[in-house]
Amino acid sequence: MKFYGCYLREGLVYLPTNGRISNTTTAFRDVEPIEVVPVRDTTALQRGFAAMIVRGHPQLSLEEGRSSVTPLLKHAGVKSLRSFERGTLTWAIKDRDGALTIDAYRKHRDGGWEIDRSRAIVLPSGTTIAEAYDRLIAILQAYAADPALAAAHEVSPLEPKPFGTVENGFLMPPLNGERHESVEGLLVTIVNLESDDVPDIRINIQRVFYAVGDREGGDAFTSALAEALAPELDLAGRRRILEAYAPYTIGLPVDAARYGRDPVTHVIRSPRRVGDNPYDAEAELGASGNNTAERGIFSAVLAFAVRHVANLTYRILGPFFG
Repeated sequence: MKFYGCYLREGLVYLPTNGRISNTTTAFRDVEPIEVVPVRDTTALQRGFAAMIVRGHPQLSLEEGRSSVTPLLKHAGVKSLRSFERGTLTWAIKDRDGALTIDAYRKHRDGGWEIDRSRAIVLPSGTTIAEAYDRLIAILQAYAADPALAAAHEVSPLEPKPFGTVENGFLMPPLNGERHESVEGLLVTIVNLESDDVPDIRINIQRVFYAVGDREGGDAFTSALAEALAPELDLAGRRRILEAYAPYTIGLPVDAARYGRDPVTHVIRSPRRVGDNPYDAEAELGASGNNTAERGIFSAVLAFAVRHVANLTYRILGPFFG
């Protein structure tokens, strides 16, 4: 697949080079050179898109692909990705062996981007890439001219997604608010994998895990995706993926980056500062050196993780097994 993404922000269109991450066909990252063009300048936009396409997709290493730093910030004159995303809209032209689409994105309420499928455009067979970016230029100019239109599509809806079972797939039910919704939803998407979801899954693995420093979680979900892509994956295979990676849905990835994960349960460790954690042995025993309480804490965490996975498996997969 070929991917040509752009951003509309404060009357300017950002046209980055879309580097392809090594050993992938559908994972891309914004790199230099980046052109910044006034949205009203149609001729300059046409030249910019044409130049972007000529630049193609330079190969990036896995480390470059995992980096949370984007050169877009420098061009926009902001210091954080959150600042850049504020008031920004983004689209991408995707070329799948000559079949062209224009995908619109919106900001996920937890940060990052997700496809707004209600605004996806499938271009007619035979459409040229130049016709595709002319269509996208018209869209960019329409949104720039109508702030109300832009505001209506900037952020994903706040209403929660339904839970339960879905036909020929799995959907995880809530469990007392213990799981992080973005991580949960990502695992659901991986288990119910469709080929068109792969680019967005990779983007969201970067957003949910790597961007906040949870490399272990990111590597785990990257492995889960690789397993889900195996040919002829059956129901038992999906079940195994769900059970194996469910512990990574407990808690916030940003906390995993700060405190680490237990090497056995993969559940996020508790902070080890007195007073931060009511179950901390040092807080209760005054750092007496007695490790009995610590062993008890570890056992409790392990038991919680086992119950969590068993509960998920029963509630999600029960309908499929009578």
